[in-house]
Order: sequence, then C-alpha cells, then structure tokens
Amino acid sequence: MALTSPTRNLFLAATWFMLGLIVIAIAITALTKQGAFIAPGTLLFSILLFMQSAQRTKRYSVEPRKFNKRLQWVGLVTAIVSGVSLVLHQASTQV
Repeated sequence: MALTSPTRNLFLAATWFMLGLIVIAIAITALTKQGAFIAPGTLLFSILLFMQSAQRTKRYSVEPRKFNKRLQWVGLVTAIVSGVSLVLHQASTQV
C-alpha cells in the first residue's frame, strides 16, 4: 500500500520529531555522565531535527529557500559549538 503525500509527510515529520527526542535524551544522559561536553552540540543537533520535522508539516513549514538558509546557519553553529566544546574538553583533560 503506497502512502499518499500528506500521510507520507506526516510520517516523515513524526520520524524527524522522534529522532529529535532521542537526541535530546542522549544530551540529557550526557549531562549526567562524564560526557557533559557534548551536550551543547547534541542539543543544537536536536534543533536541526525539529526544524526538519516542522518543515514536513503544512502548518509550520516555511519557504524552501528561507528554510535552507536557516538550516545551513544552524548546522554551521552546531558544528562550531561541537568542535569548540571538544577542543576545550580535550584541553582541560590534559592539564
């Protein structure tokens, strides 16, 4: 049985949303363990997943060009924050 486009989009939105919740759970787990330095990067990554989820719905979607620009910026910030937190953690453990 083939899924129709609105049903498929809602299924994909729910999938992205669930992935975002899983990543948030990983970030919370990292905060309680010794991996707290990865929490900012994982939280920003969950925002990327939630943005993908919202784009799949009709109510919260934005124009594709504007969405792509926002996704690029949030992705860049996620990469920078993840890299900086990793470098700072590495520097603090070698002291």
